[in-house]
Amino acid sequence: MAKTKETTKERMLAGKCLHCDSDEHQRGLCVRHYMQFRRTMLALPKNQQRAFEANQIKAGNVLAAGHIRELTTDNPFKEVVG
Repeated sequence: MAKTKETTKERMLAGKCLHCDSDEHQRGLCVRHYMQFRRTMLALPKNQQRAFEANQIKAGNVLAAGHIRELTTDNPFKEVVG
């Protein structure tokens, strides 16, 4: 099930995993879920790993690298003045 951007942001601001109430460790996941994600991805042939990762990001199961910073940082300079 895909997560909404609002729900994802709320969980990241609270420091919680996308899938449970454990503390977020990396890429929006707690240690347990991050290790499950990594083991599953690394068990695939190398030529399928990027597609798997992209599909998991699109489904909202894991965040893209660096995406937590975008969700949790309030940057007043991000908006482009036109």
